[in-house]
Amino acid sequence: MGMLKIIKMKVYCMETILSFCLGISFDKYYDFRIRVLFGIAIFCIVIGCRSGFVRAQNFNEGWENAIQDVYIPTENDDEISRIVADEGLWLIADTVSNFPEDLGPTPNRAEIFEQDGSKVLKLISEDGNVWILIRNFINQFNKGFAIPILPDTVISFEETGNITESFSANAFEDDNCLDPPCFQNISIVLDDNRGNMLAYVLQRSPDVTPVTTRPFYMEIFLDPDAGSYSRNVLEDFNTIPTFRTNGAEIRIIQFKIDQPGWGIIDNINISSTDQESVKRFKFNCRNKFSKGPGGLEKLSLTLGESESCKLKLINLEPGVSVEVSTNLRTGFRSSIGVSPISGITNTNGEIEFIISAIGEGIDWISWAVQNEEGNFEFSKEAYDAGSAWGMFVEVK
Repeated sequence: MGMLKIIKMKVYCMETILSFCLGISFDKYYDFRIRVLFGIAIFCIVIGCRSGFVRAQNFNEGWENAIQDVYIPTENDDEISRIVADEGLWLIADTVSNFPEDLGPTPNRAEIFEQDGSKVLKLISEDGNVWILIRNFINQFNKGFAIPILPDTVISFEETGNITESFSANAFEDDNCLDPPCFQNISIVLDDNRGNMLAYVLQRSPDVTPVTTRPFYMEIFLDPDAGSYSRNVLEDFNTIPTFRTNGAEIRIIQFKIDQPGWGIIDNINISSTDQESVKRFKFNCRNKFSKGPGGLEKLSLTLGESESCKLKLINLEPGVSVEVSTNLRTGFRSSIGVSPISGITNTNGEIEFIISAIGEGIDWISWAVQNEEGNFEFSKEAYDAGSAWGMFVEVK
């Protein structure tokens, strides 16, 4: 019986990979001889065909997999305060927690809550600095975290915030300033793999000016009231004298508040469009969406018996037709079902589908928007062009 299970799994894997790479439906072409193409399928995986494998430089944090809660920084190094979200583990920390005997319990915090049908993160400072960051931690959380900085790498995000007290002037020239920006501000800070720091300064004190005198650091002041932001990362890093393009990677992403204030941030996306299309989907089913180690990310979803998961497609145009397919395994051999199988995006360019478990096995779900000819195409060319996406789903 154990050997039979192994053989069945091998067949499932072959069918999955072949259909994934070559577009073959095994209910139409269920011929054992087709499995000689297994070697070709392995080649497909190596070169990363189809968008079930996404290169690691695409980063999209929308907080959908984070638990709605209030998160308080802690002074205990063994029990760090953390939020497990879409892209991994985020650490929340502040200055007050480092001096509990002198400053008492911290009033600073982060909150995950739902706003306009989507989860967001709110960071609140009532005393001193507070920040949340994602990086490769030495205890192997977020292992291999790195986002290559390429010519068309773009960061975009949505943010609103407010500083509740006004301090003056730049303090960066002060020798005690170790964590810039060093005036009252709300910022997103990117660190590369060579110690360079790029700060996108959002809300800030009214009389400060960007620091431009440090070789490893640059501040870029953005419109504090814009709400939505988009910047070319390479162009901005190139303003730093010590920055080098060859092999450059983002290693740390930090959202921070210096002195009293609050900021709400969502949809932090960093991607390179010449390599892969921007991720255009979110999940509301915590701990079921997983990714493989660096280099190539295998998008997969694991469901138990009778479980379901809501899939939200985002970043599309309003009023666009979308079609969903589970064409890997059909009929009585299907592992999953989806409802509805088609629809129109809402005024925000979003549409939702429910993926439900039917029976044990590995299946494939894909979704597509109409191409220029008005057709829904699920071919390799469509995946490469960014008009279709997909992932594996395992039911066990």
